[in-house]
Amino acid sequence: MKYFIEKNGKQLGPYDQDMIRSMYRDGMLDSGCHVWREGFETWQPIEVINHEPGAETAATEEVSPPTSYFGVYDSNRQPETGVNDARPPYSPYAYGETRTKKRARMIIPSYNLGSAFVSCMKRYVQFEGRACRSEYWFWVLAIFIINFCIAFFMYEPTDPDSIYVVDGLSRIVELAIFLPSISAIVRRIHDTGHSGWFIFVPIYNLILLFLDTQRKPNEYGQAPLPPEK
Repeated sequence: MKYFIEKNGKQLGPYDQDMIRSMYRDGMLDSGCHVWREGFETWQPIEVINHEPGAETAATEEVSPPTSYFGVYDSNRQPETGVNDARPPYSPYAYGETRTKKRARMIIPSYNLGSAFVSCMKRYVQFEGRACRSEYWFWVLAIFIINFCIAFFMYEPTDPDSIYVVDGLSRIVELAIFLPSISAIVRRIHDTGHSGWFIFVPIYNLILLFLDTQRKPNEYGQAPLPPEK
């Protein structure tokens, strides 16, 4: 039985099971690769090789694999006869190629001001998982706008007591957003592949907050999903 391999947005093969296992042992392939053979509806994780029958009669007819698991689906493209060209199910790991970039490119989820604020408040004390860069920094911007509005609309230069109103409301906001802010920072650091304990390392923790999303699953979970509609 012959298999095609998808690695870093490129299609390789076909290879038999023994060759794929050998390449995996030698480090030429890793758990991020996918395989396809005739009979598979979509590309499968490479670990499926371990559960495949050891010996089967190879197909007498050469069959090309469907559009790569990481390929860009073209609704106008006509499928070849006998080839399952259905669009794979949604995955946060959607890769494609452009004329100027011939490398794997993940579509990073994009948050806006409202969706980031809602997401962080929903995960009030969730310190597990990951948060992409746009989710975290839009959250920071939302908090800044709230504090700015309190100072702008509540402070009256002619009323000395208004400063106490502004200070009181600001402290209420600080208490309300303290835990979700800490959890958002920890998830943002997780998204870069580092431990959340780096929150206590001055300067370096700020650098981590600006790093881009890791473009594959890491020990803290899958890559962040787009905001809920």
